[in-house]
Amino acid sequence: DNLDQKELDAYELQMRKQMERRKKKQTGTKSTLEELLNKTPEFQFIEIDLLGDAPKTMDFFRKDAKTIDTLAANIRANGLMEPIIVRKVHYTADNGQEYDYQILAGHTRVRAYKKLRSEANGDTKYDKIKAIVLTITNEEEAQAIICDTNYEQRKLSSVEKAKCIYIKIKSFKAKPEYQSLKNNTERNEKVVELLKAAYGIEKSTAYSWNKIASFDEDLFTFIFDKGLSIRSAEKLASLKLNSEEQKQLLAMNPDFFSNSKISELKKGMPMDE
Repeated sequence: DNLDQKELDAYELQMRKQMERRKKKQTGTKSTLEELLNKTPEFQFIEIDLLGDAPKTMDFFRKDAKTIDTLAANIRANGLMEPIIVRKVHYTADNGQEYDYQILAGHTRVRAYKKLRSEANGDTKYDKIKAIVLTITNEEEAQAIICDTNYEQRKLSSVEKAKCIYIKIKSFKAKPEYQSLKNNTERNEKVVELLKAAYGIEKSTAYSWNKIASFDEDLFTFIFDKGLSIRSAEKLASLKLNSEEQKQLLAMNPDFFSNSKISELKKGMPMDE
């Protein structure tokens, strides 16, 4: 246990030094790492059976069995390089079981640990995993952390990236620091700054995403599941449809949702046209 604690202490020191180096280079919006450390996390070893997956509505990223096998082999050879990130919350997971910790980052690492434990012939080496423990009750904030860590660490599909950007914007707009801004220009600039810092999105594209984030979630998801371009999504957003009009749009013939048809839309055009 003393060795475990020394390992955790060393990792925490490493993270804080890394944050200090980044602070000297970065201005404006904080990185995911800085936001995590500002939430006064605990560094612990947690039994893997106490860890539950985040709901599929929050963790919508693809899982690959081959990735688990590769990661398990790497952990066996080199140890766990990065701790998982969890939040302390009692909840019922999608599998119907109750857990005290919800995984925000590290679902694949936990699966790799379970695979290694099943092959360990009674060795308890893989019964516990190194974790950063956050106290977060806000679902949107937890969702944003899941998106941020996956965006940074994995190769995502265009739909997964779009969902992350949407969630990031919505989560930020719910924060007091955004709500306190009275000027729309300042608000837009803050969103652009956020997307640049978090995901490296350039200014012109960030403005487009900010417009697209005006959609309700159902329409947003449908648009990108259909494979529409950002330009087409922005064209729809320029119509400034309210929630009821968005529902009407969703009820339309799916063939309408093509880049060529949407390019013909004009501002102020009645929904039945």
